Amino acid sequence: MQQSAVETRWGLDMPVNYRADRTIACTIAVWDGDLTGEDMQQQLIRLANDPDWPPGPRHLLDLSTLGTVIIPDPELLELLYEGTNLVQQMRIAIVVRPDFLDDETRTRFDIARDAFDAATFTGLDSACAYLGVTASTVRATIEKLRRELSRSAPT
Repeated sequence: MQQSAVETRWGLDMPVNYRADRTIACTIAVWDGDLTGEDMQQQLIRLANDPDWPPGPRHLLDLSTLGTVIIPDPELLELLYEGTNLVQQMRIAIVVRPDFLDDETRTRFDIARDAFDAATFTGLDSACAYLGVTASTVRATIEKLRRELSRSAPT
């Protein structure tokens, strides 16, 4: 499959798919189902090896169909950002379903918010407004990422 100069696709062997879209300076990612610690570690490695990542300071994570996730070791995240000023520049919007935000999960997102410029939303429109990107563009990318994930899911 040919990759465009605008976006890069990785992660189809796991429940994470993303685009590094330079036209809107935003990484758009879909996390679907249950993600293991190994899945998360592989995703961090993919990002680190992607010459087109990051395309800019904006990051939108669609976790609306996420089941469970094991957060990677903070040291791995530190390695990903080592030698860069990404943490200071990043703005992250995380979209979750309303029932996902129990007390424990909210605490984890609060930690992320304190470490990065991050906010949690239950709607895509408000997440896109926070990032300053067009919701229709992001929605189309998310739909495409989800279709690719569903085609690659084990049968």
